[in-house]
Amino acid sequence: VGNRDGVMLLVRGRLGSDGQYGSLQADLSYPLDQLSGGWIHGYAYLQSFTGWSESLLGYDQHVAQPRILVGLGLTR
Repeated sequence: VGNRDGVMLLVRGRLGSDGQYGSLQADLSYPLDQLSGGWIHGYAYLQSFTGWSESLLGYDQHVAQPRILVGLGLTR
């Protein structure tokens, strides 16, 4: 949900095969063009994850990981 030139929100939820061991991830982004007046291209990005693991190595571990990431666009 959102606007290409403004705030974008993505929410992704998953359930395990028997309705347990699900996960929820929320991503929020905002274009750096808007903050820098077009001087810097890319996105400021905030992500939060809670649920049962993001990888096969920790499939049986519950994880809650907030992250702050900055992505730079290579194309326009």
